[in-house]
Amino acid sequence: IKCGSILEFNSRIDFYDTAMNEGGFDAKYYYRTRKVTAKAEPGKIEITGQKNSADAVLNRILFSMRRYVKSNLLQAFGDEDGGVLISLITGDRTLLDTDIKEMYRDTGFAHVLAVSGLHISLICLSLFRLLTRKLKKIWAAFFTLSFIGIYTAFTGMQVSCIRAGIMLSFMLFAICMGRKYDPLSAISGAAIIILLKQPLYIYDASFLMSFAAGFGIIFVKSASENTELLIENERVKKAVKALLFTIGLQLFILPVQLDFFYGFCPYSFILNILLLPFMSVLVVSGIVSAILPFTQEILLWIVSFPAKAVLRLYETVLKAVGHLPANRVVTGRLNIYEHIIVVLCFILFIVVLMKFRHVLSYMMFFPLIILLRKPYCDVPVFNQLYVGQGDCAVVFYMDKVILIDCGSSDEYQVYGYTVEKFLNYYGYTGPDYIFLSHGDADHVSGVVEMLGGNGEDDGLYEFDQSRSSDSNAYGTGMEESQYNQNNIAYDSYTENIIIFIPKLDDESGFENVISAADAGGVKIRRLSTFERFSIGNLSFLMIYPGEEDNSITENESSMVLYVKYEAENDFKEVSDSTDTSEGYIYKYDNDENEGGCSEDNEGGCSVDNARIMEENQSFDALFTGDIGEEAEAKIVSLMEAHPYLFPETFDFLKVAHHGSRYSSSDLFLNAVSPELAVSSAGKDNTYNHPSQDTIERLKNHEIDHLCTKDYGRIRVIWQKGEIEVSRYRE
Repeated sequence: IKCGSILEFNSRIDFYDTAMNEGGFDAKYYYRTRKVTAKAEPGKIEITGQKNSADAVLNRILFSMRRYVKSNLLQAFGDEDGGVLISLITGDRTLLDTDIKEMYRDTGFAHVLAVSGLHISLICLSLFRLLTRKLKKIWAAFFTLSFIGIYTAFTGMQVSCIRAGIMLSFMLFAICMGRKYDPLSAISGAAIIILLKQPLYIYDASFLMSFAAGFGIIFVKSASENTELLIENERVKKAVKALLFTIGLQLFILPVQLDFFYGFCPYSFILNILLLPFMSVLVVSGIVSAILPFTQEILLWIVSFPAKAVLRLYETVLKAVGHLPANRVVTGRLNIYEHIIVVLCFILFIVVLMKFRHVLSYMMFFPLIILLRKPYCDVPVFNQLYVGQGDCAVVFYMDKVILIDCGSSDEYQVYGYTVEKFLNYYGYTGPDYIFLSHGDADHVSGVVEMLGGNGEDDGLYEFDQSRSSDSNAYGTGMEESQYNQNNIAYDSYTENIIIFIPKLDDESGFENVISAADAGGVKIRRLSTFERFSIGNLSFLMIYPGEEDNSITENESSMVLYVKYEAENDFKEVSDSTDTSEGYIYKYDNDENEGGCSEDNEGGCSVDNARIMEENQSFDALFTGDIGEEAEAKIVSLMEAHPYLFPETFDFLKVAHHGSRYSSSDLFLNAVSPELAVSSAGKDNTYNHPSQDTIERLKNHEIDHLCTKDYGRIRVIWQKGEIEVSRYRE
């Protein structure tokens, strides 16, 4: 199929959807900005004609040029290095390795992977000066602007290229007219022209990053050149000014980084000082390797060697930085007040700089330190995330993050693309504690991915393998070395995580989790029935399965958690206490004749404490994994046998098995009687979850029901006896 071909096919049209969780990728907005409305996966395609207009011919030429450049770069540099240079020269990131992209992003060096407006400007200015030796300025300007116009189209109309082209047009016009070039007017004009063409760019990360860098270069360059320094040594003075320039530029970019990536690397300004000077070598070597047809391997090696050397230097330094302490500071998304503070800081910086030309102008950025706040929740915040056909609940309490399951059967890399982004959005680096109900991939794949695996297992479910760089990285036979990857994003905190799983005779379902945890040095605690883990006034009591239940099917032996929050902690008389550093595990006596809590005060907790539980207002939630009717009947019997451990009614129920028709029986719903029930299911899932039968049963019991496939993230907060429910999508 050639560019300009007229196609005829039958296909279902899928419109791009908005994000379903905070921090999620908003495909609808992203593609709308680029004037793409929908996608289709056609079967049989018939070519019915061919457009031969000027733009169709130009597109065919540009497509052939891109294919030629990509082929040469892949031949010269291989897949990984070739993907980096293809991204840098053509703007196409589809061949860029995911781990490399994350390494550059997490160390604040991701701008290297984008088409550089600065280098385009330098190359075009060099071309202009070269042409003026043989041509008049007006003709030299015409050919230079024609070149940058073609190159901008070649890169797919990258914002940085458009900005560079417009600013260069202002500059060449000023040169030809004998006028003074004003870069501030030029970049302002470029922004206005681009926004008039597509106003949605005002919310686009690439647009904001490009123009933040552009404005930063203009103002900070002026500040560093005109700042008075009481230093006599010229070399030291130049070094200090270079440092001030880099710091100032990073400060201009910082608000955009925090707004879209929710954190920054504190070492990035040093990296830019050390590594950016080699960028020109990388660009020149890459361009020459891309456009010249070398038939001799020795010549190709000589030309490509400088770029390879620079990329090895970048990789070595960035990996070393990734293992330094505090290599990434997560701040979360800026709120409205922080946006105001940022704007005021930049206004003060510009005013002081223009008036006094003094190094003290940099002190105007000092209030930005407020952005380094640490998140804290006085009351627990329960978030049921949308993870496609899977399950993941995130609980924020104090400065801790607790996950209850984390997996998906149809979301690729669900932890990195969904859960981690959600945590970073609110200023959290990662989870502190994880409860896993059972070992099905749609409940644990994100945890395996977080610990270093890829979160995929052909024996459990299939992903679109075209999206995965290593489709076999998550499997039963995984070698330990495969887990010990240099995953910068996760290395810094996984060692402090505690994972809780039910104590079972057969742990084969958790094999992947246990292998990944052992390889990464992560603690796994096995909970028995009536063991409770507490953080402050928030407790997690495992009520199922018992020892007699762990030989049944994996779904039926899912861990069921009773999560309780109240102002005064009850259950004070406990036995078998185990310290877990920051939380505590308690074991209730569960003798056959005494049943954990008894009226004659012989069980693990006293009647008085049970009365305290009844009298105090509390929030009571039940998380049920994938249990079915058989397990639900056992839990009802358990609740009847131990009435002092449970409330008469629950506030919140996580609906079992994504709302399957074989769960949420009338017997169970009548016993639990929750005020709100939430199910987690993927859009258009093949199981038709949640089942209409389950929805009807919930309705018959007058239980409010929400599903993540309809509303995205569902949040529940209990404050002063009132339950507040919010949905990401109304």
